[in-house]
Amino acid sequence: MTETPQGNEFIGPVQHLLETNRSDEAFALLRPVLDHAPDNPNAHYLMGFACRYLGKTSQSVHHFSKALAADPNNPLVIGNYATALYNDLRFAEAISFAQQMLATEPGNVLWYKILCYGWQSVGNAEKTAHFIRQAQLNASGELNFQLPVHDVLPPDVV
Repeated sequence: MTETPQGNEFIGPVQHLLETNRSDEAFALLRPVLDHAPDNPNAHYLMGFACRYLGKTSQSVHHFSKALAADPNNPLVIGNYATALYNDLRFAEAISFAQQMLATEPGNVLWYKILCYGWQSVGNAEKTAHFIRQAQLNASGELNFQLPVHDVLPPDVV
């Protein structure tokens, strides 16, 4: 019988498994950790990734949500929770969450990315165009994602 890692000893091995595309093994290692310590935010955070990589999008949202509840100010947890909502096709929730976060972090490119793609996914070209323009004006750093500009904005704006 495999012993359940105590404390946070599982973090390194799980990160290695995730980095080497062995998400199924990471998932299997994290299950007993969460059975033993169901409120461990690090286990939930890593399980969120394992579930995402395994295509278990609803479970990914669940685990990132648990991690967020324990560590609500962690930007990595916040960003991954929002991304998980989007990946689970929960566009309205992803948009709402990104709008709340944009109010507190107006230069964060991630919120613009989620808003652009979220509004595009629900078929609202006007809102998509608005957030593309806002991203171009306000996002700090490079816009390191493909904005759907050619699908939404007139050529003179692109």
